[in-house]
Amino acid sequence: MAVASKAMNGTFRLRTSKVAPPVVDVFGWCTWDAFYHAVTPAGVEAGVHSLTDGGIPPKFVIIDDGWQSVAPDPQFKKRVDHISDHPPTKPDFIDKPHVTEVVEFGRGDAGGGALAW
Repeated sequence: MAVASKAMNGTFRLRTSKVAPPVVDVFGWCTWDAFYHAVTPAGVEAGVHSLTDGGIPPKFVIIDDGWQSVAPDPQFKKRVDHISDHPPTKPDFIDKPHVTEVVEFGRGDAGGGALAW
């Protein structure tokens, strides 16, 4: 199958012939895995401290407020035709001192200090 795919369009490569990007060697943490829709500043801070205290400090943190549903939505195609129908937003707490504290904590000896939304 892999040989056939490669022969068809010339763009397919086996995983063994690819070079992994450097980011695969960096540990990061996404709040979605821990909190789903219930992200709070205290929870993010506790999560970063817990990982660091456990010996695996995250080099980056993705704060995901989970606005998308995890349940099947048969009406989805009728609700969103384009991303502009539901532009990304950020919750009020992103500009608060709690987020700055998490970023500053990550910039120390324990982590890398990157924050993504």
